[in-house]
Amino acid sequence: MVRACSTPLQPGMEIITHDPEIVQARRTVLELILSNHPNECLTCARNGTCELQRLAEEFGIRRERLPRFVPDLPIDESTHSVVLDPRKCIKCGRCIIVCQQLQNVWALSMLERGVSTRISPAGEIELADSPCIRCGQCSAHCPVGAIYEYDDTDPVWDALRDPSVYCIAQVAPAVRVSLGESFGMEPGTDLSGKLFASLRRIGFDAVFDTNVGPDITVI
Repeated sequence: MVRACSTPLQPGMEIITHDPEIVQARRTVLELILSNHPNECLTCARNGTCELQRLAEEFGIRRERLPRFVPDLPIDESTHSVVLDPRKCIKCGRCIIVCQQLQNVWALSMLERGVSTRISPAGEIELADSPCIRCGQCSAHCPVGAIYEYDDTDPVWDALRDPSVYCIAQVAPAVRVSLGESFGMEPGTDLSGKLFASLRRIGFDAVFDTNVGPDITVI
């Protein structure tokens, strides 16, 4: 069997994508991944949007046939921007590709080999001490809950409820066109007006639109 995602097409190829042998191989791979994955779906940041969760449902995996081995690795929240939870990593390498090849940042690497393989900044330092620029591309491409956005929701609500605090929201340019996808809108839909109005209605005293920095970066 060859991988569809990395096998070049050639004239005259006959391709079988579904038969009992292929389906069983995929199920076995999923069961191996799940045996090395924490069973924390209800409290995971990716609950409902997790690709592993979706595939387990699609292939009808209802019981665990293999013994579980989940590594006891610490969660890295040092950047206060993205959270790295290596226990949930499925070693797909998407974060490595986007960090090294697309962003050219090289903050993340694969350490060790075999069952001990894990994502981490080189040298096993904290992510805050690595070249990480907090762009969030690794969390956007992670299919599970191994890398996700740092959550400051509760402190923000506390500040909004405090009348002595002047609350300002600063919006990144990409948010205005990426937010709509979460609400079923066409990709690229500009929600600037709706976004600013919503932030004001939930209690922010001012909304700043961060344009100059990204424009200079693009230039």
